[in-house]
Amino acid sequence: MRAFLSYGLKNDEMYWISLLADQLKKKKIDVFTPSFLNETSYHGNLASIYSCNLYIGLLTTSQELQRILFEFNNSIRKIPSLLVIESSLYKSILNRPEFKINPKMKEYIIPLNRDNIESSINLIQQKIDKIKSDIADKNLAWLIGGIALIGLFYLLNEDK
Repeated sequence: MRAFLSYGLKNDEMYWISLLADQLKKKKIDVFTPSFLNETSYHGNLASIYSCNLYIGLLTTSQELQRILFEFNNSIRKIPSLLVIESSLYKSILNRPEFKINPKMKEYIIPLNRDNIESSINLIQQKIDKIKSDIADKNLAWLIGGIALIGLFYLLNEDK
């Protein structure tokens, strides 16, 4: 199994990628990251994304917002996908027409509340509990990616 981790993180958060990759590798999942960052054309990463079984995007800065949303909007059509967005950033983009998020895709977006990481963990756990009995490809994102993200969030919560 292969997972594609894409990110738009602040410099002091780049270690999150290593933490999340470690969580996925414990589950015997190969991890791939973007080859093309800060590009004017975001299509360069799509072939790599489509060759994977899971897409996880992490977004805490608006610097990579367009690229991450482009990847997420395209990946979710072909492979199970999750997107973690800083809560304040998520609220700011919800009503902006240039950042169209299909309403059906919103259920695969996890707002990250830094002041209450436990709420993000609970959200993921609720989704996993809800679909545990339906092991289908569409639920792969929550069953594997969600569990890895819970591990990451617990580690981040310890850092506080």
